[in-house]
Amino acid sequence: MYEAESKALAAITMALPQEILHTFKKYKSVRALWEALENRYEGNVGIRNSKSKLLKTQFSVFKGFKNESLDDIITRYYHLMTELNNYSLKYTEPEIVEKLLDALPPKWDIYTILM
Repeated sequence: MYEAESKALAAITMALPQEILHTFKKYKSVRALWEALENRYEGNVGIRNSKSKLLKTQFSVFKGFKNESLDDIITRYYHLMTELNNYSLKYTEPEIVEKLLDALPPKWDIYTILM
């Protein structure tokens, strides 16, 4: 177990960027290091809950901008969907498709896209 712990600690430590490595030198176990990294990059439970609520709101109000290209709308939408997935927020496929179609500005109606 000691060897596995040492290898895991070394692997995670080597993966850290040099700019932040000094911040995590004090952690001597993989579990403590992992929890510190998770807390730094994902936040505590309260922050994660707030981020989940924010992502749900962003999904519900997602709209394309008037002069935004279709590629830009889809790129923003995929980014939002990735964030939702990262926080384990799931929507059904019909909800996802409907939201994207509803988000298109008037110049991008379904007939324009299909033609």
